[in-house]
Amino acid sequence: MLNIRRSNGQEYYVRNSAITTGSQKVFGVETVENEMHVLTGPRGNRRPTRRVRFNDCGAYKGSTALALEKNFQESLKRARQWTENK
Repeated sequence: MLNIRRSNGQEYYVRNSAITTGSQKVFGVETVENEMHVLTGPRGNRRPTRRVRFNDCGAYKGSTALALEKNFQESLKRARQWTENK
């Protein structure tokens, strides 16, 4: 479950089923302005393959394949740092 806590104290929860469909796992979470980007991929992979976006209220904003993004390497680096600090 993803717990989103806003600066005004409000909390929102996003169920895992909205993030990890099938046999996916979470590699990292990024905050970009007022959105949360969850980096996911198949359990057997060593790196994420998708970015799932939510707004600051927990509403689903879509997902994209990381291979199509220009800043893929930067996102991958942040995901590795997040995993190491876990």
